[in-house]
Amino acid sequence: MLYGEMSFMTSTVKKPSGVQTSKVVVSPHGVGVWKAIRSLWSLMAGKISLRVGNGRKILFWCDKWLGHGPLKELFPEFFSIATTPNISLESAKGVHGWNITFRRLQHDQELERVVEFFKTLGSFQGFKDTEDSLIWKPTSKGTYLCFLCGAAGENNSHLFIHCPVTGQLWQLFLNMVGIRWSMPATSVDLLKCWNQNDGAVSQKKWWKLVPACIWWTIWKERNYRAFEDKYNFVEKTKMNCIFLFYFWCKESYAEEAESLVDMIGSL
Repeated sequence: MLYGEMSFMTSTVKKPSGVQTSKVVVSPHGVGVWKAIRSLWSLMAGKISLRVGNGRKILFWCDKWLGHGPLKELFPEFFSIATTPNISLESAKGVHGWNITFRRLQHDQELERVVEFFKTLGSFQGFKDTEDSLIWKPTSKGTYLCFLCGAAGENNSHLFIHCPVTGQLWQLFLNMVGIRWSMPATSVDLLKCWNQNDGAVSQKKWWKLVPACIWWTIWKERNYRAFEDKYNFVEKTKMNCIFLFYFWCKESYAEEAESLVDMIGSL
């Protein structure tokens, strides 16, 4: 699992070292958003690498932290006899050397591979006084640039609130009801005040669907660009959002859906 990326999701499994991974969803039931996001992991995994900080959240054998690949794949014969296969990098590297133990002694015919193993470990440059982090390989600075605007680092607040493309979707719905509103700093702040913005509007059931509708549209468009190297123009993204919004309203709040037709048609 992308380091910390899905910690807000359900159905997560915590490795002994603390790195979050997620179960592959194979059931025909469940949340469609979760299934879609999890299914994209195989495409994203090849575009990231780990930057070692204090080593507490990196698995010595299972994570790709040396740049050559996970040690369990480079040296499977040693991984299969490791006493602690889930040991963290921090625990594996002691003050006086490597604290790696095996269930048996290495055979004479394995000597060459033993030398290669410790030569590989010798390329490790040591810990830093920072947290372990991810590197996004497609950019020279190792940071996630927003796939929608390409002008800022991609994080939750930027992608779902402050990105110029996302901002046009928020403005679309605010114009629908004639509201002028300054966007909050974070998604959490937005959800706290969304239903308190205007008494008459906030009482409408469909109003509560707007944030989820915008975020799902933006997430799909973002992944469309990131993994398929294709994109929709902003107007097309707006239309996708409006169609999705009306569909959700019709499915969840049929009594209010028809009243939205004229309002949507005026956009």
